[in-house]
Amino acid sequence: MQMIETERLIIREFTRDDANLLPVILSDKEVMKYSFRGLCSHKEIEEYVESCIANYSEYGFGQWAVIEKTRLKLIGVCGLNPGFDGDKSIIHLAARFAVAFWGKGFASEALIAITNYAKYTLKLKSYYSLVEPDNVRSINIVLAKGFKFQKATIYKNKVLNHYIKLL
Repeated sequence: MQMIETERLIIREFTRDDANLLPVILSDKEVMKYSFRGLCSHKEIEEYVESCIANYSEYGFGQWAVIEKTRLKLIGVCGLNPGFDGDKSIIHLAARFAVAFWGKGFASEALIAITNYAKYTLKLKSYYSLVEPDNVRSINIVLAKGFKFQKATIYKNKVLNHYIKLL
């Protein structure tokens, strides 16, 4: 199901067939460098897709497939996650794009679309981005899109910065 369309992207719900397309993202060492999930096996990717599909039913949102319009190619994942470390009030952004699509503005374009969806469709008042301090590329994107540093915490023995976006 298509959720959001931008100038260059279609952002839609995952289907089970997408599991075969995700290794270029979720099994890439560079892409997953800052992921607490780590590199994903095919079985873990299938479980990830099932989890996304379950979140759509339970919460009305989740991680979505990001499709580049001109080639109709899956280039990334981006969306909202319900809860963090036991706190259900924290809805947070997560995004991963195939390396070939870094530095081309796709993450920023998806982030703007997700923000609009969070504000106007989900009627959220705020949401978060949780980023490791060394992930400068992601920090620059969230700061450029109006997120504000809120606090740092320790999660799975790593420092994690919490950025909040008021909607």
